[in-house]
Amino acid sequence: MDHEDVFAYTRTFEGKTVIIVTNFRKTPVKWSLPQKITIQQDQVLVSNYDGVSVADETASLRPFEAFAAFVN
Repeated sequence: MDHEDVFAYTRTFEGKTVIIVTNFRKTPVKWSLPQKITIQQDQVLVSNYDGVSVADETASLRPFEAFAAFVN
């Protein structure tokens, strides 16, 4: 999950895993999801933008975007 502009981590509790992803830059960033992690729009718990842009295992993060989502 290493990326110079992105702070991301997962937490697991009672068999459910959540990923938290944040872009601390004022510019858009493309970030590759870790292996075996997928994010579905209906699994997003909270975001500071409308919707989360994830396609082909890559998240397109807008400036200062942050979200939390259940992972599959």
